[in-house]
Amino acid sequence: MSRKSTIFVTGASGFVGSALLATMDRVAAGVHVKVGLRDISGSDLNYDTVKLDLAKKIRIDLKNIDVLVHLAGVAHNRSAPTASYDMINHKATLLLAKTASDQGVKRFIFLSSIGVNGKVSSITDPFTRHSIPAPHNDYAQSKYDAELGLIELAKSSPMEIVIIRPPLIYGSNAPGNFSKLVKLVRFCIPFPLSALDNKRSFIGITNLCNFICKVIDLKLVGLEKSEIFLVSDAEVISTAQLISAIGLSRHKRVFSIPFSRNLLVSILLFFRLNNLKESLLDDLVIDSSYARRKINWDPDISVLKELNNGR
Repeated sequence: MSRKSTIFVTGASGFVGSALLATMDRVAAGVHVKVGLRDISGSDLNYDTVKLDLAKKIRIDLKNIDVLVHLAGVAHNRSAPTASYDMINHKATLLLAKTASDQGVKRFIFLSSIGVNGKVSSITDPFTRHSIPAPHNDYAQSKYDAELGLIELAKSSPMEIVIIRPPLIYGSNAPGNFSKLVKLVRFCIPFPLSALDNKRSFIGITNLCNFICKVIDLKLVGLEKSEIFLVSDAEVISTAQLISAIGLSRHKRVFSIPFSRNLLVSILLFFRLNNLKESLLDDLVIDSSYARRKINWDPDISVLKELNNGR
């Protein structure tokens, strides 16, 4: 990574943002980092910090910023108002990107979601950068709408656009569905492991941050004006294997109960847990070979090694 670059990171206090800052400290301690936070009153980050509230009119000085990494947004959860996805993840992203372009930022990196591609794919027909987008909920749609706007902006701007679509991101302190699995393992809740023999791509936080650091580096040349990268671990595993790895990393025995897949599907549908059915039982496989080849990126951190990091 170029040591003279100035990098601006949004969402720096979140799971991905804080991990990325730590990774940049290790990879290139000389890089100048600035962060934008909605609330800077209680921030203890050891970086230049400016106020950035995506829900309000964006007025921010991005002069002399080389690369902007946009991680902030409304996460996918039931409590989020539907309108907030479009306002923050879509419209505010485009306003921020236009501001960055007008002020001479060279590269804009946007963390999107594999949900833009859809919710189901397979080993024989994995998602690729050429797959037809099929966003399946308001969150994924807002990310896709932002992508379309960024690609359009790139046509008339010298600023490069890099879009990253990760699957579920895991790590020792990951939020969301992963934290729910960890909680179940911690309390020794039995799992129907035999019914969870699906195939899914995941990405560990270290592998993801290593990728972001590579595309931050302005010495990386040969990018298209707008690039879309699907990223994932090298391993494609089942939900049962992920749960077992969580147990091993926490020295907890994972108990298995005999449940058929059909019975489990019926139970989940009865309780209207369709989203849980998709993440636990369905296949979602990503072909990240383009990202590995184009960026010379090796996602070499295994699931178990990632889960043991920081423990």
